[in-house]
Order: sequence, then C-alpha cells, then structure tokens
Amino acid sequence: MSDQIEGHILHYIDEELKYLHALISKMGELVFSQLFQSLESLKKVDTNLAEQVIQREREVNQLEVGADSNILTILARFSLVANDLRLVMAASKIINDLERIGDEAAKIANFVLFLHTDVDHNPATYPLEDIYAVGDLAVTTLQHALQAVTESDGTKAKAIALDHKALDDLFKASVQRLMNGRQPKNDYQVSHSVRVVLILKSLERVGDHAQNLAESVIFQMTGEDVRHRFPDYNHENLLANQKGDRGYSQDW
Repeated sequence: MSDQIEGHILHYIDEELKYLHALISKMGELVFSQLFQSLESLKKVDTNLAEQVIQREREVNQLEVGADSNILTILARFSLVANDLRLVMAASKIINDLERIGDEAAKIANFVLFLHTDVDHNPATYPLEDIYAVGDLAVTTLQHALQAVTESDGTKAKAIALDHKALDDLFKASVQRLMNGRQPKNDYQVSHSVRVVLILKSLERVGDHAQNLAESVIFQMTGEDVRHRFPDYNHENLLANQKGDRGYSQDW
C-alpha cells in the first residue's frame, strides 16, 4: 500500500472517530442534564420539569442508536488495530453506560410525578434529605467521569474510585437511616418509603455506571481490563502507555 493511500485511509479513520466522539460527547451532556434536572424537579416540586426529563429519554435512546450505527460502520469499513480498536471498543461500552444512566434519570422523574400527584398527602412530611445528598454526590461523580471520557484522561478516570466509594457509603448509610427511622403508618407511607429506597438505588447505580465509564477510559488508554478490580491496577502501566502505539488519533 502506498503512503498516499495509507494516508487517506488514516484520515478517514480519524474523521469517523472524531464524529463518534462528538456523538458520545452530546450523549454525555444530555444524560448529565437529565440527571441534574430530574433531581431539580424533586427539590423544586416541578412536575413539568419531571415530564420533560421523561420525554427527553427518547433523545438519549436515539443518540445511542446513532452512535452504535457509527461504530458498526467503522468496524465494517476499516481494519482497526492497537489504539483505534481499543477506542472503538471502549466507546461501545461508554454508550451503553450513558444510556443506562439516562434510564435512571427517567426513573427519578417518574418518582417525582408519583410523589406530587396525590393531593391528599404532603410529601414534604417525609424524609427526602438523603436523596438530595446522594443525588448531589451522584451528579459530581458523573461529572468527573464525563471529564475523564472527554479528555481521555487516565488519571481522572482513576480518581473516580474515590467518588464511587463515597457515593456507595452514603447510599448504604441512607438506607440504614431509613430502616431505623419511623415506621410507615399507612399504605401511602409504605409506598413512599419503597420509592425512596428505589430512587436511592437508582442514584447508586449512576455511580456504578460512572465507574464503568472510568474503567472504559483506562481500557482505551492502556488496553488493560480493570473490571472487578478497579482501582487496583498498575498506575505506572497507565502512564507508560499514554503515548499510545501509533502516531495518529491516539485519543478522541
């Protein structure tokens, strides 16, 4: 293959990867907005905002389908090696986790609609402070994970482990407080308590998916699969491999 032809092929690969990155960035921004707004709708008792979150879930799904289609096109047209192949494989995992986070945001929004549609009960009389605290930490964890994805930054990806542990600890403490608190006195309070636990679980899952995003970044940068043992991986290996093994399109 002549240098000129090879140069054209590498150019096409880079263009496709840039487009894939743009799709993932757009999807990440939308999912982050969905999570933030779902929590805002809960804090502000804004059912209209909650309904908007539910409706926009379709946009997340459409972006997922578009990004998956782009990945299939790349794999069909090009014989990828080294960093490029890892990047595409990581992108596929990232897309899946972003879609799952969007699902959790929609669950929160549905909870808001339930919570504020029964005029005979005042939701303010039931404890939601734990949801607010866990929610704020989930938003921060996702924000950090998206920064690692956007910047292809292995160091920031590693730091997600601390965010995830803090979120997991707060989730467990919140559920324990709920179990040790006052007991529900009627069917509505029982239903409310169950939904509080479910929404806390949704936020805990957001943290899990954020950690998955970080693991995908590490795989992209090093080729090392750190699932089920994150963050106990060889950090020196991460730094040694950040130069990549080809001279073009190492990251997004």
